[in-house]
Amino acid sequence: MRFAPTVLSQTLYSGFLQDEIMLARRVYLTIGSKLEHNGYTGFEFEPSARVAMESQVHTIALGRAIAGSAHTVTLRPGLVRAAAA
Repeated sequence: MRFAPTVLSQTLYSGFLQDEIMLARRVYLTIGSKLEHNGYTGFEFEPSARVAMESQVHTIALGRAIAGSAHTVTLRPGLVRAAAA
């Protein structure tokens, strides 16, 4: 098996944004997103949100978390070829 073409150049841009918001005394909402652009799937947005509560002894208990994910990448037809033995 070999890759066709044998030399392949890909460009990937990726970044992450995050903010923490105090909802009440010792209760925080953290929202964020990973942003990515690649040649296979184009632009992708992976959001997340978390709620945390700080106790009186300065430990943090993580509450609910919600996150999205990008879809699975499938190789383009003709990218991988089986070499004859």
